[in-house]
Amino acid sequence: MGITTHVYPYGSDDANRDYLVAHHITAYHEYPLTGPFAAVTRSRNSPSYYYLLSIFTHIKDDPNFLRTVNIIFQLITIFLVFKLAKELFGLKTAALSSILFVFNNFSGVQSAFIWQPWIMRTFVNLSYLLILLSYKKNNYYFLLISIFCFIFAVSIHVSALAVSPVFLTILIALLKKQHAKPKKYLEILGLGVLSILLLFGPVLGAFNKNSAIIPPLSPSNMTINLSLLQIGLNIINNIAFFITGSIFYRTALSTMSIIFTVTICLVLGYYSRYSKERNERIYSLYIFIP
Repeated sequence: MGITTHVYPYGSDDANRDYLVAHHITAYHEYPLTGPFAAVTRSRNSPSYYYLLSIFTHIKDDPNFLRTVNIIFQLITIFLVFKLAKELFGLKTAALSSILFVFNNFSGVQSAFIWQPWIMRTFVNLSYLLILLSYKKNNYYFLLISIFCFIFAVSIHVSALAVSPVFLTILIALLKKQHAKPKKYLEILGLGVLSILLLFGPVLGAFNKNSAIIPPLSPSNMTINLSLLQIGLNIINNIAFFITGSIFYRTALSTMSIIFTVTICLVLGYYSRYSKERNERIYSLYIFIP
């Protein structure tokens, strides 16, 4: 019954825009250097989201097919939530969390049309599952794939950065617990840098062509050819806007609610680590994170 609530496709303005870009890539083999505009950072994101959609439009160039693909992504997310909860807390908690997740009204809405945040959510959950499996199975390759998946999720939609402190905390704790040698730290750092260059490289390459890609807050600073110093100042400016906007503006309350929830989960997890009820306490809040 829960799965059927996720099979109800209809269109939207952003979904139509995304299809048109993916169609253009498929039909004309012209590849955009930037992705959708990210309101939280006031800049253009990576074009990886459009490239991902173009993979499916190469299979079938039809907007309805993209809606079907989105539904598949949402069903995969349900499975990832179930699997993650099962690995952490057991079958009963996994079943309960999946039921709550599936019948959540907003979760159902995300299956209605394809959009960056909806697809990003799948890769964030996948990265968390892989890093958990890396720990339980002592598999280093799972860890590397998890890092790439998380960076890829950020390249799809920057709101994934809201849970990045938790991901980094788990990553560092895992490496310390495994007594990782400096070589592993360097390999992971290298993978992170290469992933960022690969996914965000087109945006960096477009800086000298169009200053509006990372627009400064002051229109008087906008020039055709941006120096590296100006680019850096614009990025710092926009990060400051994101932080202050998250605190003072209603549009970013969802980001703050995620950060607040994650923080509460970590605190409860720490203080209830010797409690018999720690699983229920932690997961009672964790189910809201996906």
